[in-house]
Amino acid sequence: MFKKPLSYTELLTDSVAIEFLLEVYFAGRVYRWSTRGSTVPLDDGTEILFAGGLEVDYSDPLDLFNESPSFTSVPFSLIFPEDIAELISQGHDLYNSPGSLSLWVPGRTYEQRVVLLKGTCIDPEYGAAGEPVSFSLQSNSSEDTALWPPSTMRIYSSTYSDADPNYDELYYPIIIGQPGVSGAGAGDRVPGSIAYAVVTPALANPTILVAGHPCSATSVTLINKTQEAATGLSRRATLSVATTTDGLGQEVTTGTYDNAAMGAAYVEGDELVVLWHNGGGILNERETADLRGAGEVIVFMLKKSTLSYDAGRWRSVESYLNQRFKIDCYIDEPVVPAEWLTQNIYPLLNMSLVNSTEGLAPVIWRREATHSDAVGQLTAGSDCSRSGPVLYEYQQLINEVRFSYALDATDNEFYRAEFLVGEIDLVADPVALSRPTVHSEYSRASFIRYGSHATEMSSDVVYEPATVYEVLNWMSRAYSLPYRVVTYDVATRWSFLNRGDVVTITDAEIHLTGKLALVRDMAWSLNRVSLTLILIEDPPLSSRV
Repeated sequence: MFKKPLSYTELLTDSVAIEFLLEVYFAGRVYRWSTRGSTVPLDDGTEILFAGGLEVDYSDPLDLFNESPSFTSVPFSLIFPEDIAELISQGHDLYNSPGSLSLWVPGRTYEQRVVLLKGTCIDPEYGAAGEPVSFSLQSNSSEDTALWPPSTMRIYSSTYSDADPNYDELYYPIIIGQPGVSGAGAGDRVPGSIAYAVVTPALANPTILVAGHPCSATSVTLINKTQEAATGLSRRATLSVATTTDGLGQEVTTGTYDNAAMGAAYVEGDELVVLWHNGGGILNERETADLRGAGEVIVFMLKKSTLSYDAGRWRSVESYLNQRFKIDCYIDEPVVPAEWLTQNIYPLLNMSLVNSTEGLAPVIWRREATHSDAVGQLTAGSDCSRSGPVLYEYQQLINEVRFSYALDATDNEFYRAEFLVGEIDLVADPVALSRPTVHSEYSRASFIRYGSHATEMSSDVVYEPATVYEVLNWMSRAYSLPYRVVTYDVATRWSFLNRGDVVTITDAEIHLTGKLALVRDMAWSLNRVSLTLILIEDPPLSSRV
């Protein structure tokens, strides 16, 4: 749902009165407080009364490249107009009662407030009537309780009664993207998924199930893994595939095993693998192409989950992620969608996760940010004062990476690897730059300053080299050098900024001139705003426009 933000015009001066509104739903009614005590109009002309006495210290920091959002928790100590002890003795429970914290500009209506936090009350403490009640409002849990695919998407008597009994009770493979490598030579072809014989009349030309859903592919390369291993001969051929239905009417993708084309008849128990090269698996939302871009894959899996998620925020970054990161894989057992994303997709992306008022939301860390991307220019002075020293924050330094990918479905081994390197000696090794490696001024600068900091990583869901290069490029920018962090108390007008925004900071005292920075944290305390900035390192020290 769209929420009207605080506009820049309204925030041009610190004289604008911004109030916090707190609402707690407890014992069948709504308790309301505000910073000063206010009567807030509604769109229909009626009014809501908010009691005064609300003091707020609100901060929601951005954890760079996290794989799950941190909880935001804001403490309160307030006087309730009723005897809380009596209400609790009657069976009402303040713990886990829902609430919300908002910003409101006098002159606006209640519906135009900006909701900062929706959550539940935790750690309540209370005494007799008239004594303060303490509690914290914490953002809602992000636990996913779903399992996907469902139990009907498997081989059993109700779906395929004549299937190869060796594969009874196995789940249909779910195909995302185009798993596998299709090179020019026979030795440069890597199958990326499995398949099953589901209709085997006398084992003659059985029906082969390659996916538990309709696919964009019209043909695949089918490989009889068992017979190739036993004979050393090629047992593979093109398999034409189409959408059919199983015994429950569920749409699947199947083809007919051709004994002649495969070079031998199928034998019960043979293991089959598939190379996708003429189209892929699941169709995207518009059914115009494969579901393959990281952005659309994330949204697809979030829809399968029980999580609340901010659809608008995900849509806003979907194109960016789709263009840079391609996902190719298969799923052959039930997974918790949110956990699958955490284990397989989020670690590949230059992205942080946060809890917005609508649910799980992304913040993109744009490694290629330039001055033209800055949405604000901060200058130290009376309305932008540094509140402490510049800090070097601890982080894991990485300037050399071996990235293994292209999982071979025949032996579960990675077929390819790419490298990010920091050390380049063109005198001793004049062909270093011609290797399949990623070199950057960031990893080079890191190696010169701090020496080798190497790590290894792998991915079961990547087959495309361009995606690997994208991952290594952003990692070289993000992990090669320590972060410098600085906090400024700023004028209220800067509260339009969001976590992840790119700004510039000029501060003559610490020799910063138009320095690119990332907004990591915005905090409110006593109706004042403070910004914590991460200074974006640029070893070449050149002005990029």
